[in-house]
This record gives sequence, C-alpha cells and structure tokens, in this order.
Amino acid sequence: MKIYIVALMALLNGQTDGFEPPMAFVFTQPTFSTVNECKSYAVANSTTLLLKLYEEFGKNYRPHMISCVDENVVEQIQQNNVVEEREELET
Repeated sequence: MKIYIVALMALLNGQTDGFEPPMAFVFTQPTFSTVNECKSYAVANSTTLLLKLYEEFGKNYRPHMISCVDENVVEQIQQNNVVEEREELET
C-alpha cells in the first residue's frame, strides 16, 4: 500500500476557525511504504513542502495539518472533491 503526504490548508480570512472548510493538497511524489518513512521525510523536508504549499495556495492560506495517509484516504479525498465540484456547478 502506498503512503502519501497530505496537507489540509485553512483560509486566513479573519473568520473563526472552522468557518471555511479546509482544502486538501496531496503530494503525489514521493510515495512511501510506511507511515514512519513518510513522517521522517516530511520532517526532513518541511521547508520544501511548505514552499510548495505556498506556491500552490498563496499567502491567504496556511497549513492546518500535514499528515501521512494511505491510498484509501487519498481516494476518499479525491471522491469528496469531485462531489463538491459537481455541487458547485449545479448551484
């Protein structure tokens, strides 16, 4: 089973925490065989990961949580994003 690094990004808009649902970003490379391997990489490369998140989201978002998760969780995140996009298009 593959393990991925996933970041949940929170919008910095002056609102109370939890007002805006966090957005997920999945680092598709590298992947890992174990959670411990993933955690070690994330700690050793935290600056690189944070720079990538800043590049993707800009200054209005901050990392709310960075986790190492298995491919089943990544699939669930992707499915939820597809459902949310459909709902936004239908409104």
